[in-house]
Amino acid sequence: MRAHRPTQLGGLRLALSWLTVLPVRVAGRDVDRAAASALRWAPVVGALLGVAAGGVLTGCAALGLPAAGLLAVGFLALVTRGMHVDGLADTADGLGCYGPPARALAVMREGGVGAFAVVALLVALGTQAAALTALSARPAVAVAATTLAAATGRAGFAWCARRGVPAARPGGLGATVAG
Repeated sequence: MRAHRPTQLGGLRLALSWLTVLPVRVAGRDVDRAAASALRWAPVVGALLGVAAGGVLTGCAALGLPAAGLLAVGFLALVTRGMHVDGLADTADGLGCYGPPARALAVMREGGVGAFAVVALLVALGTQAAALTALSARPAVAVAATTLAAATGRAGFAWCARRGVPAARPGGLGATVAG
């Protein structure tokens, strides 16, 4: 019997299920097999998200909405389940607790949002919204910039999951793709 090898389609499906709100299903045993392939597909999924966000940005700007950048940032948060936003908030709170690594991980798992998270989110999302609003006057540049930014951000996943970088904890999502 030939061993099952993950297909590229399985990796794309897994990347879509991890990185978007799209109702893409991946069977439990197929997740581990497709994890590496999903990391390779992540920048493509990011690029698709960036094109969509660029469309929201330029569409809102064409309608004369003054908060076009903020709406595009909000759109990305919605279609990605806020994964990057939640990760930033957790990281800020974990680093802000000034405790040992075990305490930082506990703070990050708690699910609440502390003062460090709030400040980090206001600065990061506000900066993104302001930058996108500034780009909205040039639609082609705006779409290219959002596409490149979203693809590059998701390409970072593969860098973080390279060999020699251990997962923060054995039961987390990082353990699925570490190495």
